[in-house]
Amino acid sequence: MNKISQTMEAACARHADRTALVVDGERLGYRELGQRIEEAAARWQTRTEQRIGIMARNSIAYAVHYYALVRADKVPFLLDYNLTPEEVGLIAVSTGITHLLLDSNRVAAFGAAVELVTTYEDGLSHVHVVAVAAGDAPPLHPSTHTCRFTSGTTGMPKCIEFSDAAVSNAAQMWVEGIGLSESDQVYSLAALSNGLAFNTSFLASFIAGATLHMTQGMIIPTHIARYIRANGITVLAAFPTLYRLLVQSATVDPAAFSGVRACISAGAKLWDWVREDFRVRFKLRIADYYGIAETGPVTYERDPDFGRGLGTALPGAEVRILAEPGGQGEILVRTASMATRYLNFPGLLEQSLDADGFYHSSDMGYLEAGRLFVLNRNDDLINSGGRKVDPSEVAGVIQAMPGVEDAVVFGVEDSSGEIVIQLVAVVRAGLTSTDIIDYCRPRLAPYKVPARIALVDSIPRNAIGKPRMKELKARYATN
Repeated sequence: MNKISQTMEAACARHADRTALVVDGERLGYRELGQRIEEAAARWQTRTEQRIGIMARNSIAYAVHYYALVRADKVPFLLDYNLTPEEVGLIAVSTGITHLLLDSNRVAAFGAAVELVTTYEDGLSHVHVVAVAAGDAPPLHPSTHTCRFTSGTTGMPKCIEFSDAAVSNAAQMWVEGIGLSESDQVYSLAALSNGLAFNTSFLASFIAGATLHMTQGMIIPTHIARYIRANGITVLAAFPTLYRLLVQSATVDPAAFSGVRACISAGAKLWDWVREDFRVRFKLRIADYYGIAETGPVTYERDPDFGRGLGTALPGAEVRILAEPGGQGEILVRTASMATRYLNFPGLLEQSLDADGFYHSSDMGYLEAGRLFVLNRNDDLINSGGRKVDPSEVAGVIQAMPGVEDAVVFGVEDSSGEIVIQLVAVVRAGLTSTDIIDYCRPRLAPYKVPARIALVDSIPRNAIGKPRMKELKARYATN
């Protein structure tokens, strides 16, 4: 039995009489969770398919099927629920995914692209992805037990392979790093496919015997606050936007947070004013968590009285700075939860490792008394609401649209301080911004569709044809 399954089986036995999961009012105890995983694993073992994408909203069924697939020695691929069928088809061809687990209400959206295998009583449907039938699947690494995805400047989401040891180590690092215990009620406001939930909540909560709370619903500050009070939440994990909405809501009662001991923020830079306003109003410091898709969790601020930086290295993580004058430079990371490789980009991850196995993060920063400070990124990824968006992927879709002659995509701040996607395009007469948005919607997940569009006569480029990004960002940042 692989390490993930061993860890989960031991947790369900050790904490059998406790509540394991609560998702939108549905509760499941550890004993029953273990039984359901075992029963589902037995069913999966009778099937021949090996690579199964999970593309569903947070649910108890999601958790059961993920651990059942791993127990049955299948490889689950955790896909963003918001991806379009076209995006999923491209990913399937590049990774060899042959089947999907979908929320049953999403099957119709895929139409002829899938063949239904079965629909389960728990609201998930098992479908065969027809588009991949003719493709040659790249071989999986022998140690791979989970695949997750990250964007990068490759025009296609990179499929990251993780061993069972890496997944288990990431969870154990988090348990030890924040002192997670069976007395904790963990509320994670991220999709299970996202690293914020996957690394800090999905297995870590169960190892500790804590109760993991999740939701499928909209993130409404007053609802979140009421839920925190009613369920005695002690650990809150959320993206910076949620904390901004909380401090901006006049109707949220600060007393609802009296039992919370840790507020974790990740996925994007937290605004300094939000951190301070939250501390004053809710009497809590928001602790930044720094992690990288390819390495898992790296640092966490364990000192509640320290309000600067991203904390110190978690157990099993090491940080180096490729120092330039002044002690600042690229952040290098090595952890016990490192990815093995990119399935659909052979050799690319290995190129980012130095001789000692440290990963070049493309983040710039420095260390001060062991604490990590991140200044900016070297690459062009757009961090939109905690999701990483590859601008070349978005630009590639738009450039294929009839009537678009040139296009460039980048991130800019809006009036609230959020990063949004800006498109600057040269188009033929008659093509409108609405036409472009309508073209994007069936081809890109909603969070990848440009929020701002500027139609221009030409895009400034340098002598070798590259867009003048500094000039473009300065021009559109104030719009």
